[in-house]
Amino acid sequence: MMGRKVLEPTRIGDKILKKGGTVLVPSRQLHSNANVWGTNHPQFSETRFAKNPSLARHSSYRPFGGGVSLCPGRKLAREQVFTLVAILIHRFDVRLSHGKKQVFPQLNVSTPALGVTGPAKDMDVYVELNQAEKST
Repeated sequence: MMGRKVLEPTRIGDKILKKGGTVLVPSRQLHSNANVWGTNHPQFSETRFAKNPSLARHSSYRPFGGGVSLCPGRKLAREQVFTLVAILIHRFDVRLSHGKKQVFPQLNVSTPALGVTGPAKDMDVYVELNQAEKST
């Protein structure tokens, strides 16, 4: 969620925002804008940003807030994810577990959220890790 101070009286539709007030903008609605992300926006698309690189700079893309409220931990979070993935694929052979049928995790759209939502219940992904063979 992002918060913004109203700098001057502003009309949005039939509402008037008073100077000095605060507007809260939930990221979820920005990230669900079909005009920006397409009609398939609820589905994960691994090629969405590769097909349209300008989406990463779009005003509706706010994974870490924006403006003066940009999350200071965003770079650390990214580096932690990259490090985990690098260690996993370097040290292990990683495969989806064949023990049970798995579907790609879906977002929890039934619980109100102020920001990005988490996965729905029972959307765990099971993997098998085997020690990678050492190359000489």
